[in-house]
Amino acid sequence: MQQVGLEFQAGIVARAREAEPVEAGYAGYQLIRNVLAAYASGTSFCVVHDERRPDLREGWFDVMKAVRSAEMRTRCKVMTWQELAGLAGVGLREFLEGKYGIVGVE
Repeated sequence: MQQVGLEFQAGIVARAREAEPVEAGYAGYQLIRNVLAAYASGTSFCVVHDERRPDLREGWFDVMKAVRSAEMRTRCKVMTWQELAGLAGVGLREFLEGKYGIVGVE
């Protein structure tokens, strides 16, 4: 099962690198857009990402550095699928492990 997880991780990293924009722009535009939407609507926003992709967490913190309002920063959250899987029911945990190699942490 560990080998499946490593192969999956290598695949998602390779696909992420291929999907990087060739032209200059905002690397975290989706995160920026969603933080702005949460700000405009007075709601919270949570990013859920795979802990095997530290580049996603770094991208999140790059966006958070630009949020000046402390109140808004507290409404923005981040967690990993592995953290979420640790809280999920048996069925979801089995699905995440079988399909994506995600094992929950407790």
